[in-house]
Order: sequence, then structure tokens, then C-alpha cells
Amino acid sequence: MKKRIFLLLIILCCLLSTTLAEEKSQILDRANLLNQEEIANLQQRIQSFQKNVQMDFVLLTSDQIHEETATEIADSTYEKGGYGLGDENSGVIYYIDMAERYHYLSTAGRAISYMTDKRIECAISLSSTYLTDGEYAKAVECMINAIELYVREGIPFIDYYSDIE
Repeated sequence: MKKRIFLLLIILCCLLSTTLAEEKSQILDRANLLNQEEIANLQQRIQSFQKNVQMDFVLLTSDQIHEETATEIADSTYEKGGYGLGDENSGVIYYIDMAERYHYLSTAGRAISYMTDKRIECAISLSSTYLTDGEYAKAVECMINAIELYVREGIPFIDYYSDIE
């Protein structure tokens, strides 16, 4: 009897840990823009990104009209989802809003210093072409590549301090 209860507890723990892992996914494709192959490829690319820059990358898509702003939705999802790496929970969330035809990049922790307003505008512009063509996975890949490039280039001293003024 004790063995059965113990076995049942082990199975329950495994199921619970699987459910928690799914909830913590870096890809929250609520607008169903990506197929399974694209999701798998992007998950691998995000893992590589995390190792390369020691920051998190989260994708959130939506096709619903919300009362909150894109900033509020992205920031809330990032914070409540427990995303981010390191002591500062560093990372970004890329939000694609199909209802409003808008996309947005929010930064947290160390990512704030690397991704100035000018760099965010440039990365958004680069990925826009792919979004217009309906190539959503390529748009996300483009965003990841742009951020990774900016992190390798370092914190832009002039841009960083001119944005503060």
C-alpha cells in the first residue's frame, strides 16, 4: 500500500513539474502565429541567446483587444511569469499584437542599458518587414539577432546618456 502511494506521489510530482515547465515557456503564442516546427526552432534559438548574452528572451503574441497598453501587457507578462536571468531578471519581451497591428519590445535589468530607444526602434524596424509579409518566425529571429548584436557591441555611451537628458 505504501509503495502505491509513493508511486502515485512520484507520478503526481512529474505531472506537476511538466505543467510548471509549460507555463514557463519563453514562447507564448496566443495568436497562433507559429507552427510546431517554428516554435521548436525558436526555442532552440532562445536557449542559444540566453547562453550567449546571459539574458532572457520571451515572445508574446495576441490577437485580442486589450484595455491595457502594449507596455503594460508586456511588462506584466514578464514580471508575473517570473522571466529574466540573473539578480536583475535581465531580458526582453517581444510583444506582437495582431489586433492592433503593433509590435513592441520591453526590456528589463541589464537589457535596459544595451537596448536604448534608438536600438529598439532599429530592431523593430528590421523585424517589421517580416511581420508585414506574415513571416512571424523570421521576425522573431531577426529581433533575437538584432539584440544579440547590440549586446556584443556593448552599452552605447553616447546614446545611453543622450536618452537620459
